[in-house]
Amino acid sequence: MKIYSIVVTYNGSKFIKDCFGSLINSKVINHSILAIDNGSNDDTVSLIRKYFPQVEIIENGKNLGFGKANNIGLKKALNDNADYVFLLNQDAWLEGVDTLDKLIDLHQKNQDYGIISPIHLNKSGKIDEGFLNYISRDKNSLFLSNISEMPGNINLYSCNGINAAAWLISKQCLEKIGGFMPLFYHYAEDDNYCQRVLKSGLKIGFASGIIIIHDRESRKTKYKLKDKINKNYRKYLSVFTSINHKSFWDYLLFVFKNVMNIIWNYKKDPFKLLYLIVIIPMLIFNSFTIYNQRKKSKRIFPNFLK
Repeated sequence: MKIYSIVVTYNGSKFIKDCFGSLINSKVINHSILAIDNGSNDDTVSLIRKYFPQVEIIENGKNLGFGKANNIGLKKALNDNADYVFLLNQDAWLEGVDTLDKLIDLHQKNQDYGIISPIHLNKSGKIDEGFLNYISRDKNSLFLSNISEMPGNINLYSCNGINAAAWLISKQCLEKIGGFMPLFYHYAEDDNYCQRVLKSGLKIGFASGIIIIHDRESRKTKYKLKDKINKNYRKYLSVFTSINHKSFWDYLLFVFKNVMNIIWNYKKDPFKLLYLIVIIPMLIFNSFTIYNQRKKSKRIFPNFLK
């Protein structure tokens, strides 16, 4: 069995030892580890070379974003006939040396799943807020009622989506879905991917009793106006690239309802209406690309990796 772990790095020097150290110490055998660097201007790459020479580094020279960078690793894993790919954020690490083994063993018993995620805890040992938002979105009351079982029992819970900070992707999923949609530069690409996984008939789940630490609290991000506009743009992009519809008219109705819902929510902050001055031209300019990539994403094929 051949396993690939992929970490996209960008100015993440303070996380390198924890992240790559946990992968190197993993008990899983036949394990290739890739670092896809998005043009870091700190000592991220030199630290990986110094402390983890067994890690293969691919330097992009510029920031391609999360999805495109991961696609480089996914394509390499697919071409190398990998049985599993594990995506891990640079600010996350495996809790134990057997974390990957547990995930793979769980998938072996549940091969109708395309993606399985461990539980995400923060450095304080509490459930990561972003992860909790996903499972709460699905109203996963069964897991929430059994939350005390996390440290011990391993159980698999289905969901409609999970953030891509720690994904075990099966070979079958990779062959049917492919990579991330290149339209998404950063954020929301995992939501789009999950839509496509479910459309293909595969399931998505997370496993209690299997844990990673996600240290997102250490990231102190000050969002500029451009970042805020792009974040809102991705909301519209997620709507227009949606593929889970019975007909074209069903799709149009979905787009109308969701766009109106986004705009309606601007009442909390009317200033955001001004974002539309930028967002509408962006959508029009990218309309042909949106159409083509949405059409391509419907195929049962390793999309965006060829």
